[in-house]
Amino acid sequence: MPVSKNLIDAQEGNVTREVVKEYVDKRAEIENEVKLLREDMKSLDSAYEDKLDIKAVKAALRIIKLKAGSDETLVDSVIEILDTADFNLVS
Repeated sequence: MPVSKNLIDAQEGNVTREVVKEYVDKRAEIENEVKLLREDMKSLDSAYEDKLDIKAVKAALRIIKLKAGSDETLVDSVIEILDTADFNLVS
């Protein structure tokens, strides 16, 4: 199978204009998609702000995600300690 000139150039440390443009175009497309998704999330929040406490739901979602990546019992124990302790957590 023949090796592309771009691959040979990259292996030799040469960067072609075509490869840079391709990368930048693809990255810009992804960044635009991320921006659109953020706008969709804001619209979703707005649509439900009179039905839910969006801030509370977001906090609960963050906790669930953290628990999924950690020892759930330990996370619950630490939350309980922080919740009942006399810490100055609110700034």
